Amino acid sequence: MIDYKQWDSYWNNFNNGDEALFQDASLPRDTFWFKIRNWVQTQQQDLRTSSSWIVEYFSVCWWKEITGIAQNQMNYSTSVNIPLYTNVKWKFSASQTYPYTMEQEEGLCNTEKMGRLGWWVRNWRVYIPADWIYFIQYICEFLWQISVTTPDATQAPKLHVQLWYFDTKWNKVWALDNADAWWIINPDSVSWITLQLLKWWESISIDAIHWRNWIKSFCRWILKIQKLS
Repeated sequence: MIDYKQWDSYWNNFNNGDEALFQDASLPRDTFWFKIRNWVQTQQQDLRTSSSWIVEYFSVCWWKEITGIAQNQMNYSTSVNIPLYTNVKWKFSASQTYPYTMEQEEGLCNTEKMGRLGWWVRNWRVYIPADWIYFIQYICEFLWQISVTTPDATQAPKLHVQLWYFDTKWNKVWALDNADAWWIINPDSVSWITLQLLKWWESISIDAIHWRNWIKSFCRWILKIQKLS
């Protein structure tokens, strides 16, 4: 038995005013206030598109040829800053001969972005688009000259990569994080994951160095950043 009065329909948005009195009145409805029918009006969602407002991700990659230094000279200040570019029209070049061609290395470098934040690259570094906690992965691949033999474990030099931090006034402050490894194979790589609280307009970049004195290495690095939801 429905206790329905004529004027009730004026106080709700249902197409038929007495629908407000049924048990299913709270079920989802479309823009015309008709009940949504399962499997008819509920289509499979594209996760990448539907979650773009939740997931904010940025990845950029570039390179630099680095000459090694003596072991006793290795420290934060002697590391070499690796350029960061998002312009894929730039071409790689090297002074030495490496196992992979420059075309192959170019094919591995790209910029990827997901979400709505305005990620910005300038002065070889990534600028932070919003105050938040960021999940950061940084990777540096050391590609060695063809003429250089891979050392054994007792002679392997140290590889060092560090994540540098710049404040909002563009001052290079200190390394937020760093990682080390021993040179074992060609190419070799150093990678690490860190969680950092960063603020809008601060910026980060990658430095690298190795201690095989006077030996050049083609260093290709990747910086991946995800804003935690």
